[in-house]
Formats: sequence, C-alpha cells, structure tokens
Amino acid sequence: NNLPQVAFNAESIVVLELQFCKLESLRNNVTLSSLRKLCSSHVYEDDQVIEDFVAGCPLIEYMHVFDCGGLKCLELPDLNNLKEFKAYDNFRLQRLHINGVNVCSIDLASRRTLSDINVAPCKHLEKLKLSGLYIIDECPSNQVSKLQFLEYLHIDCCMKLRSAKISSRCLKKLFFKGEFMLDTSNLSTFEYQGNLVSFSSNALALSQIILFLSTVISLTSISTRD
Repeated sequence: NNLPQVAFNAESIVVLELQFCKLESLRNNVTLSSLRKLCSSHVYEDDQVIEDFVAGCPLIEYMHVFDCGGLKCLELPDLNNLKEFKAYDNFRLQRLHINGVNVCSIDLASRRTLSDINVAPCKHLEKLKLSGLYIIDECPSNQVSKLQFLEYLHIDCCMKLRSAKISSRCLKKLFFKGEFMLDTSNLSTFEYQGNLVSFSSNALALSQIILFLSTVISLTSISTRD
C-alpha cells in the first residue's frame, strides 16, 4: 500500500515507523519538522524519494533502513542532527554516502552488494560496524584514517576484503577478519577471527586480545612495538 500524503506533513510526529508499504515520488515537500526517529522496514523506496523525505526532517537523529527494495545509490548530505544510522539487508544498495558531523554510530550489513561507502564526513563518528559488504582493502584504511574520534571498529564477513592497515589515535576496540597492520596507540581490546598471519601494533594500552583461530593456523608473529 502507498503511504498517504498526509503523513508527509504531520509536524507533530516524533517517531515514524514504516513497514510493508511503498513510498512513491512525493507530490509536495515533506515537512516533518519534529521527527527525531525514522525506521523503514520492508518498504519499497528509491534513492530520490528517501533523500527528499529526509530533507524534510531537519531534526532527525536516528535513521534505520531494513530490507528496503529500490535503493541503489543513496546519498544523505547535511544531516547535522543525525546521531545513529543503521542499514541492514538492502539487497540492491551498492553505494552509500553519509554526511553528518554529529553522527556517533553507523552500522551497515549487506548481502555482499554494498561496495562503495563514504562515512569520512562524519567527523565525530565513534562506532563503525561493517558486515557482509563488498568493499576492497583500501576502503577501511581510507575511512578510518579520517575519523579522529573513532573508538570501536567491527569488520566481518566482507569477503572481498583480504588485508587492511588501520590507523587511528582513538580506537579502543577492534573486531576484524583479515590481515592487517595497526597504528592505534590507545587500542585496549582486540578481537580476531580467522588465520592470523601477522599482527603488529603500537598499542601500548592493549590489555585484552581475543583470538578465534581457524583449524589451519599460519601464525608468524604477534608483537607490539614501543
């Protein structure tokens, strides 16, 4: 069913949850001036519709997009109040760019279609979780190096990702699958799954290492540099 047009202009709505409906091209501008949280689940909406929709929600703080068809290349600029963004199982989504200076948490899970992400403009991002994305080795390195406040990084099931260099001054907790180099002086917790080939870090604050090693182990070195 299509969402009634009146829902786009209800200025008193604070939380809007959409399920099993369709968002078509908007005939009028969206004016949801009080909206703080938007959740879309099993909603058919294309990129332009959701971009126009969010543009009419200047105070939006939480945005969750779950299993929504029609999304391919989503760009969300100038979300100055956004604090948390989650996107799971949007099976056609290939590109996602988010610009929100106050975003604290981004959680992305894909069915191996999402290959182009840019969250670097989210300068105050503290938590980043990437699962099942089709990103290449350079992606985490390029993104994390620009996120000066990132404390938690979780990367798993990204099948195209083989190795990465992680450089961050604030990173405190890391979960990763692959080969890597760490330049994270404040890292305190490190968790790894897979065949650990080498691990080199200058994390003097590292106090906890959790390893889940595969049956075939090729372990050459675990060391920390002063």
